[in-house]
Amino acid sequence: MPSPLTDSVLKRVPALMAAVLTVFFLGLLYLHIDLTDSSYFTRLEWTWIDAKFRTRGERPGNADIVIVGLDDKTLDKIGSARLFQRSNFATLVNKLSEAGPKAIGFDINFPEKDVTDSENDVKFAEAIAAAKNVVLGVYLYLEPRTGPKRPLEQLDPEMTKLVDEKEVFAVEYRQQGSLEPMDFFLGRERKGNLTELTAAAESFGFVNFHPDADGKLRYQPQIIEFGGDFILHWISS
Repeated sequence: MPSPLTDSVLKRVPALMAAVLTVFFLGLLYLHIDLTDSSYFTRLEWTWIDAKFRTRGERPGNADIVIVGLDDKTLDKIGSARLFQRSNFATLVNKLSEAGPKAIGFDINFPEKDVTDSENDVKFAEAIAAAKNVVLGVYLYLEPRTGPKRPLEQLDPEMTKLVDEKEVFAVEYRQQGSLEPMDFFLGRERKGNLTELTAAAESFGFVNFHPDADGKLRYQPQIIEFGGDFILHWISS
């Protein structure tokens, strides 16, 4: 017959296992605050995630999404300086619009004027405005660690006007009695687009990805906190 002591120990095993697992995952959560973390437990988690993806296998792409890419062969043939003239992007937007897409998104941004001809920026802005469905990309430089939402900062007048017009910041809503939000990716600097391009666009969102310390992309935040507000990912926008 099992002794009362053995029965008592067996009854405590589930509680002990739960406590150990809780401490383990809290440790992982703490380590993930550092975006450059590559500790043993984090690498173990990466291995587990990679194994699950290999087991799942590849999935077919969405036929409703078409990617227009610029490969090295195109760059070598035409030349990057000529290819990236804004008049070419204007032509691209006009041609894509003829196909009637629901949205046209750029995963690059245009922070500086076209040095070849300032009129090219005008043509590009006109094409964007005419399409009425273009989403431009914004690059957000991140803080090295995640953290809670910060106090709301005052945006510059130009950015405030654009935000009001485009309604690009995510609305913060939390049900009464729910837990406090988790830590967020924090943006420290924004690299946007020319004012006339942003004003012509339907919306904009951040386009930067955050690979793990080993260079692989496993997680992709859909929002980044910037100046106390939440900016949506480019795809979400």
